[in-house]
This record gives sequence, structure tokens and C-alpha cells, in this order.
Amino acid sequence: MLGVAWLGWVAPLSSIEALAQARIDARNLVPGIVDAPVFDVDGRTRLDAEAVREKGTVYVAQVYVGSEPDASSMLPVAWPFGFGSGPGAGYWQVDTADGMLTVWPFQPGDPMYLQVRVYELYPGATIPELAPYIYEWGYSQVLRVETRPSGEAVPLSGLQSFSFEKRRLLISLRRGEVVVAWLRPIGGGYILEAAAALGPTMTWEPVAEEKAVPPRDRYLQFVSVTNQVSGPLALYRLRRLWNPVALDDRPRPPGR
Repeated sequence: MLGVAWLGWVAPLSSIEALAQARIDARNLVPGIVDAPVFDVDGRTRLDAEAVREKGTVYVAQVYVGSEPDASSMLPVAWPFGFGSGPGAGYWQVDTADGMLTVWPFQPGDPMYLQVRVYELYPGATIPELAPYIYEWGYSQVLRVETRPSGEAVPLSGLQSFSFEKRRLLISLRRGEVVVAWLRPIGGGYILEAAAALGPTMTWEPVAEEKAVPPRDRYLQFVSVTNQVSGPLALYRLRRLWNPVALDDRPRPPGR
């Protein structure tokens, strides 16, 4: 489901004015009705527009809708929204005067399915003719929205908080070796660490033997580490770098 689509259903203003259209209140904070902030991968830190300014990235949210609950068939209905900071952290800022969106081509009273997709975009890897580089991503649950025949905007009742998706370690056995692989954004953001044993004094150390595994594209690549099955115990984890530098530039520890 990766990818950011910037344009959705678009109609000339005269057409929208001539036809009644379904409307939604796209905010994720409507006092007494909706309070669904979005969190970073730790599930506790709200997305704060100021917190990523030094890093050079930006948080955006985009509303997708469709006539079926299949998220892959949904289309965006507006440009992406930015996030607030301080007390507004975790809440996207709808860039209309009243927070309302007209949802083309749905008409008042039509049911629709809706999902909000949130991304952290990394301008440092943006190529003008390509979609922005996706650094982190997360998705709300799919909501069924009953629009109002009167044309009054309906809030996103039932919307729940969600987080950026956590990176997963993929572990497999190949020809007598244990292969630990993971998907990373090119440019960094995470570091793979290993420990020799569990316990209160366990020590995690950066792993130096990472190697890229095809296929590789402009944005993402698989990275793997291989251990002999008969070798010493090794435990692995991924640690988020909150102010990352490019992987090729960060200091590398001696080989393990």
C-alpha cells in the first residue's frame, strides 16, 4: 500500500456548485465527537510538526474514499494536510476554513468508505519528477461513513488513533544459516542491534555486517544479516534513530 497519490477526483468549481455533493468533517479532533491523535512508531509520541523540522522531514495526512471497503481501490479527495505542534501534535490540520471537505463524486446521502493515510516524507531524497520519498507510514482503520441527505458535513465518528507501522524483522532458515532481514528506507532511520543474551544487564551493539539484498528501488531496500545455526546465540532488534543521518555516513562499529 506504499505510495502517495496527490490528486483525486477533481471537478471544475462550476460543476461542484451546480450539483449537491456529500461533505465530511475531516478533522481528527472534534470535541465530544472525535479525538484520535496519530502517534509515532512507539505508540506514545504524537506526531509533532516542529519535532521533525531539524531532521528535514514532514508529516502529512491524506483522506482516501471509495464505494467499497477495499482500501486498495480508494482514491484521495484532497491535497495532503500537515500536522500541528505542541497541544496540536497528533492532529492533522484541515486546510479549509471550517475543516470540511466536499467528497466528489458522492452525493448527499450516499454511503462511502474512508481511510486516512499518514506519511513522514523525507525531502532530502525527493526527485522532482517522482513522488516524495516515504520515510514512515501508517493507516487508519477503514470507516463506513453515512453522509447526510441535507448535505451537512458528517464527522469521522468512530475514527481511532493509530501509529506509524513498526519495522518487522523477517527471520528465515536458508542452507543451514539463519537470515535476519528487514526493510529500511534508503537514507537511514533505523539501526539493527544485537545482544548475546537476555537479562537486566544485556548490552545491545550495532551490527556491522548488514548487506543489501535485491531487489532494491529508489526508496526501500532489504538488508540482511546471516548467522550459522550452530553459532553462538544472537538476539536482534531494530532501534529508531530519532535524528538519523545517512547510513553510509554514520560511524560503523568494528565487525562482530
